[in-house]
Amino acid sequence: MEYKNIKELMKKYWDGETNLQEESTLKTYFAGADVHPTLEQYKSLFTYYSIAREDKSLDSIDTAVLEYIQGKAVQKEAKVRSLPRLLRVAAAVMVLCASMFVFWNITSGTNSYSNSNSNVTIYDGKDEDPEEAKKAMKELKAALALVSNKLEDGKRQALIGISRTKTIPTLK
Repeated sequence: MEYKNIKELMKKYWDGETNLQEESTLKTYFAGADVHPTLEQYKSLFTYYSIAREDKSLDSIDTAVLEYIQGKAVQKEAKVRSLPRLLRVAAAVMVLCASMFVFWNITSGTNSYSNSNSNVTIYDGKDEDPEEAKKAMKELKAALALVSNKLEDGKRQALIGISRTKTIPTLK
Protein backbone atom coordinates (compact mmCIF):
# COMPACT_ATOMS: atom_id res chain seq x y z
CA MET A 1 0.00 0.00 0.00
CA GLU A 2 1.17 3.49 -0.68
CA TYR A 3 2.89 5.45 2.10
CA LYS A 4 0.70 8.52 1.51
CA ASN A 5 -2.54 6.52 1.91
CA ILE A 6 -1.28 4.91 5.11
CA LYS A 7 -0.24 8.31 6.46
CA GLU A 8 -3.78 9.65 5.78
CA LEU A 9 -5.34 6.59 7.41
CA MET A 10 -3.10 7.07 10.46
CA LYS A 11 -4.22 10.71 10.74
CA LYS A 12 -7.87 9.61 10.55
CA TYR A 13 -7.14 6.83 13.08
CA TRP A 14 -5.70 9.24 15.64
CA ASP A 15 -8.65 11.60 15.10
CA GLY A 16 -11.02 8.69 15.73
CA GLU A 17 -12.64 8.92 12.29
CA THR A 18 -11.74 5.53 10.80
CA ASN A 19 -14.23 2.77 10.17
CA LEU A 20 -13.63 -0.93 10.77
CA GLN A 21 -12.47 -1.57 7.19
CA GLU A 22 -9.84 1.19 7.38
CA GLU A 23 -8.60 -0.08 10.73
CA SER A 24 -8.37 -3.57 9.30
CA THR A 25 -6.28 -2.13 6.44
CA LEU A 26 -3.93 -0.53 8.96
CA LYS A 27 -3.60 -3.78 10.93
CA THR A 28 -2.81 -5.69 7.74
CA TYR A 29 -0.25 -3.10 6.69
CA PHE A 30 1.56 -3.12 10.03
CA ALA A 31 1.47 -6.92 10.21
CA GLY A 32 3.44 -7.05 6.96
CA ALA A 33 7.20 -6.80 6.54
CA ASP A 34 7.36 -3.72 4.30
CA VAL A 35 6.47 -1.01 6.86
CA HIS A 36 7.86 2.45 6.09
CA PRO A 37 10.67 3.42 8.53
CA THR A 38 8.84 6.56 9.75
CA LEU A 39 5.83 4.42 10.67
CA GLU A 40 7.86 1.65 12.31
CA GLN A 41 7.06 3.05 15.78
CA TYR A 42 3.33 2.24 15.32
CA LYS A 43 3.94 -1.37 14.32
CA SER A 44 4.12 -2.62 17.91
CA LEU A 45 0.79 -0.93 18.68
CA PHE A 46 -1.11 -2.70 15.93
CA THR A 47 0.59 -6.04 16.50
CA TYR A 48 -0.32 -5.74 20.19
CA TYR A 49 -3.99 -5.47 19.28
CA SER A 50 -3.90 -8.69 17.28
CA ILE A 51 -1.93 -10.54 20.00
CA ALA A 52 -4.20 -9.25 22.78
CA ARG A 53 -7.27 -10.40 20.89
CA GLU A 54 -5.87 -13.94 20.74
CA ASP A 55 -4.84 -13.95 24.41
CA LYS A 56 -7.55 -15.69 26.43
CA SER A 57 -5.87 -15.49 29.86
CA LEU A 58 -7.74 -12.30 30.71
CA ASP A 59 -11.04 -13.93 29.83
CA SER A 60 -10.60 -16.47 32.60
CA ILE A 61 -9.90 -13.69 35.09
CA ASP A 62 -12.99 -11.80 33.94
CA THR A 63 -15.07 -14.94 34.25
CA ALA A 64 -13.75 -15.67 37.73
CA VAL A 65 -14.45 -12.12 38.91
CA LEU A 66 -17.96 -12.18 37.47
CA GLU A 67 -18.70 -15.51 39.12
CA TYR A 68 -17.45 -14.17 42.44
CA ILE A 69 -19.58 -11.04 42.15
CA GLN A 70 -22.65 -12.98 41.14
CA GLY A 71 -22.08 -15.41 44.01
CA LYS A 72 -21.96 -12.50 46.45
CA ALA A 73 -25.08 -10.99 44.89
CA VAL A 74 -27.15 -14.07 45.66
CA GLN A 75 -29.11 -13.21 48.74
CA LYS A 76 -29.07 -15.63 51.59
CA GLU A 77 -32.43 -16.58 52.95
CA ALA A 78 -33.26 -14.55 56.02
CA LYS A 79 -34.23 -16.52 59.05
CA VAL A 80 -37.31 -15.06 60.65
CA ARG A 81 -37.69 -15.93 64.27
CA SER A 82 -40.74 -14.98 66.23
CA LEU A 83 -40.68 -14.67 69.97
CA PRO A 84 -42.33 -17.53 71.74
CA ARG A 85 -45.91 -16.85 72.70
CA LEU A 86 -45.20 -16.86 76.44
CA LEU A 87 -42.46 -14.23 76.06
CA ARG A 88 -44.78 -11.97 74.08
CA VAL A 89 -47.49 -12.28 76.73
CA ALA A 90 -44.97 -11.51 79.50
CA ALA A 91 -43.82 -8.37 77.66
CA ALA A 92 -47.41 -7.20 77.25
CA VAL A 93 -48.11 -7.74 80.97
CA MET A 94 -44.97 -5.75 81.89
CA VAL A 95 -46.04 -2.82 79.71
CA LEU A 96 -49.52 -2.93 81.22
CA CYS A 97 -48.14 -2.98 84.80
CA ALA A 98 -45.76 -0.08 84.11
CA SER A 99 -48.50 2.04 82.58
CA MET A 100 -50.81 1.30 85.51
CA PHE A 101 -48.06 2.30 87.99
CA VAL A 102 -47.48 5.62 86.22
CA PHE A 103 -51.22 6.31 85.95
CA TRP A 104 -51.76 5.47 89.64
CA ASN A 105 -49.01 7.86 90.77
CA ILE A 106 -50.29 10.69 88.58
CA THR A 107 -53.90 10.38 89.72
CA SER A 108 -53.07 9.94 93.41
CA GLY A 109 -51.36 13.35 93.48
CA THR A 110 -48.09 12.16 94.92
CA ASN A 111 -44.89 13.16 93.24
CA SER A 112 -42.74 10.05 93.20
CA TYR A 113 -40.04 11.89 91.29
CA SER A 114 -39.07 14.26 94.09
CA ASN A 115 -36.69 12.98 96.71
CA SER A 116 -36.18 14.57 100.11
CA ASN A 117 -32.41 13.99 99.84
CA SER A 118 -32.26 15.68 96.44
CA ASN A 119 -31.29 19.31 95.96
CA VAL A 120 -33.40 19.64 92.81
CA THR A 121 -35.95 22.42 92.86
CA ILE A 122 -39.18 21.79 91.00
CA TYR A 123 -40.97 24.96 89.92
CA ASP A 124 -44.57 24.15 89.13
CA GLY A 125 -45.75 27.73 88.47
CA LYS A 126 -48.11 27.81 91.48
CA ASP A 127 -45.75 29.80 93.67
CA GLU A 128 -46.09 33.54 93.34
CA ASP A 129 -42.58 34.25 94.67
CA PRO A 130 -40.56 35.91 91.84
CA GLU A 131 -37.30 35.53 93.75
CA GLU A 132 -37.67 31.76 93.81
CA ALA A 133 -38.52 31.78 90.09
CA LYS A 134 -35.39 33.85 89.36
CA LYS A 135 -33.31 31.46 91.43
CA ALA A 136 -34.73 28.47 89.54
CA MET A 137 -34.08 30.20 86.21
CA LYS A 138 -30.50 30.95 87.24
CA GLU A 139 -29.93 27.31 88.22
CA LEU A 140 -31.43 26.16 84.93
CA LYS A 141 -29.16 28.47 82.92
CA ALA A 142 -26.11 27.25 84.86
CA ALA A 143 -27.03 23.62 84.21
CA LEU A 144 -27.60 24.26 80.50
CA ALA A 145 -24.30 26.16 80.25
CA LEU A 146 -22.51 23.19 81.86
CA VAL A 147 -24.12 20.78 79.39
CA SER A 148 -23.24 23.08 76.49
CA ASN A 149 -19.59 23.29 77.59
CA LYS A 150 -19.35 19.51 77.92
CA LEU A 151 -20.85 19.04 74.44
CA GLU A 152 -18.39 21.55 72.97
CA ASP A 153 -15.48 19.75 74.65
CA GLY A 154 -16.69 16.45 73.24
CA LYS A 155 -17.09 17.94 69.77
CA ARG A 156 -13.58 19.41 69.92
CA GLN A 157 -12.09 16.09 71.03
CA ALA A 158 -13.97 14.25 68.26
CA LEU A 159 -12.61 16.67 65.64
CA ILE A 160 -9.08 16.16 66.95
CA GLY A 161 -9.55 12.39 66.74
CA ILE A 162 -10.94 12.63 63.21
CA SER A 163 -8.05 14.80 62.05
CA ARG A 164 -5.57 12.20 63.33
CA THR A 165 -7.13 9.35 61.37
CA LYS A 166 -5.56 8.35 58.09
CA THR A 167 -7.50 8.38 54.86
CA ILE A 168 -8.14 4.91 53.49
CA PRO A 169 -7.69 4.79 49.72
CA THR A 170 -10.67 3.45 47.80
CA LEU A 171 -10.54 1.06 44.91
CA LYS A 172 -11.75 2.40 41.60
